[in-house]
Amino acid sequence: MECRIKYIDVAKGISISLVAVAHSKLEHHLRSIFDYNSVMEPMALFRMPLFFFLSGIFFSCQIAPRYFFLKKAESILKPYFAVSFLVLFLNSLMGRGNLDVQLIGIFYGDMGSVSLVPLWFLTHLFALYAVCYVLFRCLRFKNHSFSLQAVILFLLIAVGALINLDLLQKETLSYGSAVAVPALPFTMDMVLFTSIYFVAGNLLKNKLVSFKPQINVLICCVYLFFCIVKYTGAQINIGGRVYNEPLFATLAAFAGIYVVISCAWWFSRIQIFSVVFQKLGEASIYILIFHYVLYAWMYSYLTNGLTNETVLALATIVSLVFGITAPLLVKLLVERSDVLALAFLPFRTNALVQKIWNVDGKKHVVNSALK
Repeated sequence: MECRIKYIDVAKGISISLVAVAHSKLEHHLRSIFDYNSVMEPMALFRMPLFFFLSGIFFSCQIAPRYFFLKKAESILKPYFAVSFLVLFLNSLMGRGNLDVQLIGIFYGDMGSVSLVPLWFLTHLFALYAVCYVLFRCLRFKNHSFSLQAVILFLLIAVGALINLDLLQKETLSYGSAVAVPALPFTMDMVLFTSIYFVAGNLLKNKLVSFKPQINVLICCVYLFFCIVKYTGAQINIGGRVYNEPLFATLAAFAGIYVVISCAWWFSRIQIFSVVFQKLGEASIYILIFHYVLYAWMYSYLTNGLTNETVLALATIVSLVFGITAPLLVKLLVERSDVLALAFLPFRTNALVQKIWNVDGKKHVVNSALK
């Protein structure tokens, strides 16, 4: 159990690091210096699918619907709304943008409507949990045969592709303007695609406990991935509603996931990599929320007036490290502050809440009144 959690946290750390690198200008500057083909663009085929795969591993539908949705709303939507309304407040102080549009965008909750772009992932993750809860608890997905499960997952891809094509050209309100995006909030039009990885992670949970990389499988996955990248037009961008050539894209995503999981397994046995990536994995939600704004601020500060590509690349690396590691400090501050913890951590562990509620869940004021 300990080893499983360790290497899965390492995988989360690798995954969030890849997301942060993709959101930076590092490859842009390096390609200007060394003139090579893009490396980060093909990685988009597995970056977000890996997140959903890892999220599905520890998913459980055993608790009642009321408590399940309250728990997920507290852990996922509470940080989302807390940060979103903080950004809205700051924008109002600085007179940035149309506040009414921004407020609507918060509740629409997709990449085009939120002011802090990475936040779209949290709303979609909540929608994904909701859909998979229904799938596992109400439709009893795990009780079906393997062949029927495979057919259902294939149908999810097919229906997802049809829905995506049907909604793609519809115009809706986005952050600051009207743009052509699907009409579903929380990027729910993509949930049939992302549920494939979430469900797969859950179904493979027991195998991941005793997982050990197989070199022959790893080589096949790497070969398959590069063939799909080179010879097909497969693309995945969940936030941007892109899922081109669904069959090849899905195969490439699972091939990439196996490669990252294998790397995480090896890194978990090397002390320095294990510690670094495990810490990043444990703070993945903080890095997800804050990495881009911290990176952008540092990059703007360091590169003001600079034009040399080599210097810009070095500044980008420094800014990227700052953007990834500074959220660790945010996590520490949240854990040590009962006020900040109200926005990010469960209420039941908060000292301020415990002052109002006793261990039996009854309010002190009620107890006082009864006396």
